[in-house]
Amino acid sequence: MTLTTTSALHLHNVTKTFGRTTALNAVTCDIPLGHVYGLIGRNGAGKTTLLRALAGQVRVRGVLTLGADGPPLQDNPGVLDHLVLAGADVPYPPDMSVRTLMDIAAARWTTWDESFAGRLVERFCVDPEANFSRLSRGQKTLASLVIGLGVRARVTLLDEPYLGLDVQNRDLLYGVLLDEITADPDRTWIISTHHVEDAALLLDSVILIDHGRVTEVCPADDLTRATAVVEGASAAVASLLDDLRIPVLREDAAAGRRRVTLAASVTDAALGECARDLGLRLSEPDLEHAVLARGGER
Repeated sequence: MTLTTTSALHLHNVTKTFGRTTALNAVTCDIPLGHVYGLIGRNGAGKTTLLRALAGQVRVRGVLTLGADGPPLQDNPGVLDHLVLAGADVPYPPDMSVRTLMDIAAARWTTWDESFAGRLVERFCVDPEANFSRLSRGQKTLASLVIGLGVRARVTLLDEPYLGLDVQNRDLLYGVLLDEITADPDRTWIISTHHVEDAALLLDSVILIDHGRVTEVCPADDLTRATAVVEGASAAVASLLDDLRIPVLREDAAAGRRRVTLAASVTDAALGECARDLGLRLSEPDLEHAVLARGGER
């Protein structure tokens, strides 16, 4: 089976509970392939469970298919052979060395690139003979990235790939990801991260998740264009909000000044005119600001 950029991961009423906790709450969305997504939400929002569901590692209720009328993802090697999940908390078999896990990946995925994985081992200074379960948090992240990136799957799911990494290794990872994304722009990446500022230049799209529900799947540019920041004297900002009644996503105030992030576009004529009349500064936020305003988390 071939995954193409015209396909999408289709979810309808996808639900997962752990005891009394609902991790995924009737998730319904389409995730088009061929993009680099940031999967963004607060701790406990359901990011890891969603990634594991997509990777076929947890069973869910609802519909989870390749395309609205396509084959299921769960228990379907034809689809899952093209997906891989990497991250420090991926449940690898216990008490195995990194080398053994790499050998298992080589046998599991036909796309495994031994030469590339070997270069990653050297770049990230991973000890292939080390027992995975005894590695530090950061070393587990790096070892899992060697395995996940070495697969070179059409769909690569990364769960908090910066977790536990120092600044040097974060920079190294950024460079590796940038090279891989640039080399094959038709691959799909879903990167769960709290570090929006680190990943922002890699992403072209976002998936926002909150309390187990996917609230938005859209191009990153659309998210920033649908967000406006107004700042200036507190009284003037209050006057603008009274006049226009635009939903406030976030606000900060200090020393008689106020900054509000609005669910509006800077191209909105009424907003622009009102801001000018009141002497307020109107601007479009960067991706990190737009995400945080919608409930993302550092």
